[in-house]
Amino acid sequence: MTDDRTPAAERVGWFQERRVLLERLDRKEGTARADNITVAYRLVGALDEDLLARAAALVAQRHEPLRTVFPGDASPPVARVLPSAPVPVERLCTATEEEAVRTVSAQWLDIQQGPVLRLVHVFCEDGELLVICYAHIVGDGVESVNVLTRELAECYGALTAGDDADLPPLPFGYGEFARRHRTTLDDETRAALLDHWRGRLPPHSPDPPVHLPTLTPGSGTALGTAAVVRVQASEALVRGLPELRGRYRTTTFTLFMAGLLAAVRSLADQPEVGALFAVDVRSRYRASGLIGSFSTLSVLWLPADPDMRLDELAAQVRTRVLEAFVHGALPFDEIIREVYPQWWEDVESPPYVFFSTSAPRPRPWQAPGVEAHPVIPRDHSPRHLHPGLKVVLDTEQTALSCQYAVAAFAPDVVRALLNRTLEAVERLVTRPDSLVRELAGSPD
Repeated sequence: MTDDRTPAAERVGWFQERRVLLERLDRKEGTARADNITVAYRLVGALDEDLLARAAALVAQRHEPLRTVFPGDASPPVARVLPSAPVPVERLCTATEEEAVRTVSAQWLDIQQGPVLRLVHVFCEDGELLVICYAHIVGDGVESVNVLTRELAECYGALTAGDDADLPPLPFGYGEFARRHRTTLDDETRAALLDHWRGRLPPHSPDPPVHLPTLTPGSGTALGTAAVVRVQASEALVRGLPELRGRYRTTTFTLFMAGLLAAVRSLADQPEVGALFAVDVRSRYRASGLIGSFSTLSVLWLPADPDMRLDELAAQVRTRVLEAFVHGALPFDEIIREVYPQWWEDVESPPYVFFSTSAPRPRPWQAPGVEAHPVIPRDHSPRHLHPGLKVVLDTEQTALSCQYAVAAFAPDVVRALLNRTLEAVERLVTRPDSLVRELAGSPD
């Protein structure tokens, strides 16, 4: 029987389940890697820490993920929403803004016991910062950040004036969202989605890693030592992108995904290639305005014959991406459990190439007596890395960056992957009839 004083536990959302399993793997291996969303704001004016702490408590009371923990080793994993409690504002002194962001983001948040949200008032030579950090399992990137900071400013302003914050009611809580998502995927719907993905993945094999979207089979589980490689698109490519998007009636993201798959095909020499990418189902369930994790993963998989023209590859990628968005409600983890059950038992987390686009930057905000402007720190090595490679397209600067595990990939291979991706997209501008195999002889 559940103790009346103990909040009831419910099954986690599908977006949270993978992160619970990765965290348990870390504990099993005796490691504690930070998997956080961290954003910093440069402050102008005087910050009242007591009012900010009270405002944060009001926001956490309103958004249950900010006070949710994931205890024990329950199978399937469960979430427990804790009662409302104060959110203290910590203090930190550092030499630079970059050091402040790096220090806070690298500190592990215990998702089993909490707290999962931190506010840090930083004093450094450059001025004062407010660094907000929460566990990735309880909130996604910029969308949740902007909801949090907007409501934090509104509550702070209301408290300053001695009033109650006038925030619109939420459509439902995150727990209700997770239940709706699972309920929507009833047995019939789930079976139909699995049938679709079985036709879009390689045939069942006792050793699937050789078929999965990775440059090297079996790149292992999450590795702590990581690095970042970044490359910039040429001016010719940047000028040609608008026409290219119009020609294929698609997005920059899809064009670069086609380039990435062509690059993987030329480097790894696999007869079929694929990649994972994020699908945000927030709008599908009318969950705007909520703080939480809403991105699942979808897989794009297709034959990449070396004699296939790049324009044919781009057209196929566009078709498959649209299909993936339509059939993307079922998480990749569930698909793998069904299609490759033996592999799932042997490998806790599959290796992959994960392709994503950089989200819009956090917005500035202000409250009585203080303004907060986002700080965009220079790249620093990630503290937590999922298996395989994570390639990110920066759409504002038309650049590619790749986070990779040092123990699994050589820097020259990673840089070659990014450069060939850029070259494949540039050839779509200048020579769309180029063959995939022609990339193999390209200079790094």
